[in-house]
Amino acid sequence: TVTTAGDYIFYAQARELSSGCLSPTRTPVNYKINPLPVITAGGPYGPVCDDGANITLTGSPSGGTWSGIGVTDGTGASGIFNPSGRSGSIPVTATYSYTDPVTGCSNTPATANIVVNNLPTLSVVSTVCSPDLTTYTITFTSNGTVTSTAGTVNGNTINGILSGTNVTLTATNPT
Repeated sequence: TVTTAGDYIFYAQARELSSGCLSPTRTPVNYKINPLPVITAGGPYGPVCDDGANITLTGSPSGGTWSGIGVTDGTGASGIFNPSGRSGSIPVTATYSYTDPVTGCSNTPATANIVVNNLPTLSVVSTVCSPDLTTYTITFTSNGTVTSTAGTVNGNTINGILSGTNVTLTATNPT
């Protein structure tokens, strides 16, 4: 049994069943085992936020096909992954398949796992002025990391914002 890729020559020879005699000639038979293509899915890709830009996927060798949830096949070895609506606790799997057009051989498809993070939430619970009306404090809830353009963030509050100051709060994923 030959399983390694390469070119082989075997010889066929006839045998007479009742006498067991062999024919005087042997016929060479050429046998070729083509190598399996090495398929890669590129990457790493992500992590990306649910509202992030599309990701260009690049597989190898060129001429394969991309598939998966949110994946659109392109030309050559490229594909596009759209992260919109794909966030969750399980990474999205993009699969690159390839069949050699000359040999007809294929191999196990390559995969790339893409983490799509949920968008952070941010809600202002209250805004309270100090008794002397010179500063105010904002209380908020968020599942992300919050930064502020004024004041000091301490837990779920922002203290020491000067009166009359417009503030922008930004929540980002902690990962």
